Amino acid sequence: MLLVSNFAMCQLQVTTHEGDQGLTYVNLDIQTGIYKGNAAIYGKQKDPEKGSSLILINGMEFSTGVVEFDLAGSRSEDSHPQSRGFLGLAFRIGEDNTAYDCFYLRAANGRADDQLQRNHTVQYMAVPGFEWPKLREETPGKYETYVDMVAKEWTHVKIIIEENRAEIYVHDATQPTMMVNGLLGKEKSGKLALWVGPGTDAYFSNLKIVKTK
Repeated sequence: MLLVSNFAMCQLQVTTHEGDQGLTYVNLDIQTGIYKGNAAIYGKQKDPEKGSSLILINGMEFSTGVVEFDLAGSRSEDSHPQSRGFLGLAFRIGEDNTAYDCFYLRAANGRADDQLQRNHTVQYMAVPGFEWPKLREETPGKYETYVDMVAKEWTHVKIIIEENRAEIYVHDATQPTMMVNGLLGKEKSGKLALWVGPGTDAYFSNLKIVKTK
């Protein structure tokens, strides 16, 4: 449960080299407050028929760099029983928010009783054209993997993005949890956003961005 208090004191902290950055919310219901000890922002998708749900970082043109944040997520109570709790980072987002690369986690899969579901905990995709069903069917196991995580508990994520390669690190790992050699998105630079999938209660905290280009 998010403990809502003073908005100015408890909004998501965003650290960049470009000073304080505001946020724009796309297709999301939002709350701010304290969640399990961290100043956090809570997001839940408004309407899955209206496209992606994003917490955009205002004024951020991003191509390469390092993005770190904490997330906690779960399937929302009113979601489909097979929903897993989807949340992560979208980068190189096009002007109309319909094209981007994305790493996300399926929060409920990390401790699933089914090993195959565990193997689908971390996911990379690029839209349009390379959504997860296509990638899983055509290149099984290449763009998703297992990592241990607990739904509703804070999980630290670091994503290193280079020109045509990206790595995701989970839980302060010194080696990448997953790597993508050959990013599939059509944009080479664009906006940056925290990403929330359908049927998800998503919490984010401690966002840090270091651009290299």
